[in-house]
Amino acid sequence: MTVGLLLGLRGIFVALGASPTILPIALDYATILLPGSTLMLLNIVSGFIARAEGNTRFSMWTMLSAFILNALLDPIFIFLLDLGVRGAALATLLSQIAAISLYIGYFTKGWGTVFVRISQVSLRVDRIRELAFIGAPATATSILSALAGMFLYGAAARFGDEFVAAVGIAVRILTIGALPITGFCIGSQAVLGFGWGARDLARVLRVAKFMLSITVALSFAYSTAVMLFVRPLVRLFSDSDKVTEIAVSTCIIFHLFFGLFGIQCFVTTMLQSLGRARLSAVVSFARHGYLFIPAVLLFPVISGFSGVLASQAIAELGAGMIALFVMFRQFAELRQADRHIQPGIESAL
Repeated sequence: MTVGLLLGLRGIFVALGASPTILPIALDYATILLPGSTLMLLNIVSGFIARAEGNTRFSMWTMLSAFILNALLDPIFIFLLDLGVRGAALATLLSQIAAISLYIGYFTKGWGTVFVRISQVSLRVDRIRELAFIGAPATATSILSALAGMFLYGAAARFGDEFVAAVGIAVRILTIGALPITGFCIGSQAVLGFGWGARDLARVLRVAKFMLSITVALSFAYSTAVMLFVRPLVRLFSDSDKVTEIAVSTCIIFHLFFGLFGIQCFVTTMLQSLGRARLSAVVSFARHGYLFIPAVLLFPVISGFSGVLASQAIAELGAGMIALFVMFRQFAELRQADRHIQPGIESAL
């Protein structure tokens, strides 16, 4: 995939809406960063293995170390060495190398319980099918997210570079809020999966309610904070008055229903942990897929840049409502199943 992307990079960026001004900068950044995408994938997989073993702290500190190193190297390479966006890409690449080095130490020194060896690679069809079935919604969601980004920036590009920059700032601020919520949800997967596998449904419900309270509180708190301090936040990313004005309104609309993101993110995680791939796909595809893409293709034609903003808000609201409905149904099913399990346990005792 890396080779394919590098060969068609210019055409991909044009399809994403890159203007003649932005295109050379994007090419400079991507040609350095893309060769490290395999390292990023290995870091993601290693992190999931460590968390599945219960070593969530090691995974957390490895990710934090990579992020901190990236943040420290960015100003050095960008400004001190005058490498510009190439320096930003190089900083990210070096931080990924540092992270994979920590994971190599983790596996070779046996700090976990899983031993990674080439001889342990299994090509059993039943295992591959099961992994693919559970992982398909997450994979499709990632692809839809990339397509959604392409359509979003493509729609904004019709109105000029300032609008592309403003949307980019809003998306960046939105992503900063989504990351810790996603991290909490990923951390709960192991506990939910263990509880489901042991048929300890009461524990699954307790964990689900606890996680839901955290993710909802975080998403609503972040949404409120962004709206209160939107202008100084935007100023951290741009010193252009025109971009700032556009970005302020964009950020407000983008975060209008972000409080529902915590529900949507956790419900998707819970469904994946319970092995309910199809239902997980219904929830996870809404935000970047069947709600957003038709809206962002249609609304800007009708109402200009306001239609771009409305597309994000409608998709966020719709995805949250769908997740809320599915969550109540799942909780009811879990309670009912738990009531059937408890008498069996008592009679066995």
